[in-house]
Amino acid sequence: MTQVRGATQERVVTGLPTLTFNGELMGASDVDVRGNSIAVLVGGMAIGASSRDGLGGDFERFGTLQTGRLSQAAITGADLDVAADLNAYEVASNPDGNTPPDSNAVGFAALDSKNWVVTDAGGNYLREVGKRGESTIAVFPDGAAVPNPFGPGEILPQAVPTDVAVGPDGAYYVSQLTGFPFPTDGSTIWRVTRDGQVSEYATGLTTVTSLAWQGDTLYAVQYDDVNFLDGQFIGSLRQVTPGGSEHEAVASHLSAPYGVAIRGKSAYVTTGATSSGGGAVVRVDLR
Repeated sequence: MTQVRGATQERVVTGLPTLTFNGELMGASDVDVRGNSIAVLVGGMAIGASSRDGLGGDFERFGTLQTGRLSQAAITGADLDVAADLNAYEVASNPDGNTPPDSNAVGFAALDSKNWVVTDAGGNYLREVGKRGESTIAVFPDGAAVPNPFGPGEILPQAVPTDVAVGPDGAYYVSQLTGFPFPTDGSTIWRVTRDGQVSEYATGLTTVTSLAWQGDTLYAVQYDDVNFLDGQFIGSLRQVTPGGSEHEAVASHLSAPYGVAIRGKSAYVTTGATSSGGGAVVRVDLR
């Protein structure tokens, strides 16, 4: 594992909206580039979803998938068009039935340059959007009851789907962070067919934030290998065992890893997700 140094960096889109809300910084959460077409997902306002439209300005861009064309000079967020409004859908439909409406779309996969499948970590659903139309493919269930770490009784952690990757079989594979109290080994990777049949692909993971395929092998980022509440945020990149609950760490002791992309025999993992100015990309050699 090596940190990627000396790579040329340049801004291709500027002026995207950001917001500090309930102690969290929100803004662009995922991106896909195909040729000179770019798609950017800007996360939602969580339990503030119902308030978004009354705020005006850049707030109207939160919880949307935006698209545009890249040019030689950097474009701005104002040059992007809204291709789908996940926040508005959650407020209007609230498919998981939890109240108040909670939208935080954080991960997506491109099906082509004009159609996408998106996970909403607040709304707990997987939704296809784009020129072919919009449809909710799956709503994910709460997890099994676990002890409340701060008081009596038990808690049902919400699903909190974080990312989606299209598998070699054409199915959608969806990762989970899970909700509070973020139980160790409590995350599942779900396999979802195009017609919405949901099944477990792998279990026994912890706070998974991103997925990527290399051929027939799936890799997953664990944001924290122990528990979200330990405050350490030391995670790993895991090779997922289909149908299994134990998954080999191909890169360990990563500081707050979050996203992964794979090219050839290398995985590129973002780290430092919890630190201002401390972000980096590490390259992991895969077998």
